Amino acid sequence: MTVKAKLRFGAAGGALAVVWMMFLGLGTHGARAADPAPAAAPPPPAVTVAKPVFKRITEWDDYTGRFIAKERVDVRARVSGYLESVHFKEGQMVEAGELLFVIDQRTFKTEVARAKAGVDQAGTQPQGRAARVRTRSAPAIVARHEHRDRRGATRQA
Repeated sequence: MTVKAKLRFGAAGGALAVVWMMFLGLGTHGARAADPAPAAAPPPPAVTVAKPVFKRITEWDDYTGRFIAKERVDVRARVSGYLESVHFKEGQMVEAGELLFVIDQRTFKTEVARAKAGVDQAGTQPQGRAARVRTRSAPAIVARHEHRDRRGATRQA
């Protein structure tokens, strides 16, 4: 490169730099001129003032949880049947031995009568069978287990 070329390139580069600086200078100056004037600060908000109140309070907290009974008792019937009446309310405190339910007694009275009839029948019938077994002389006629069962039925009656 010759000195002339350097000067031409230098002059063109300098001109380009001047144009670039003008562009930057005008761009920022134009942006500043377009901004509106700063607005006045808003007025302070209205504030109410209250005097403190002194009084007794009860402090308490809410917690999520479950209550579990200290003692638990399962009430189960020893017999089945229909209930005639209930002598307590759910959640009520009851004492040991206290009457809770009354069960319909008709079913039990029928069963007692049936059992008594069975005992009366067993009292007469097994003795007759056992007597017949004893009177027979041939042991092969009656099996030993049958003889033993009949004697057991006689003793139960």
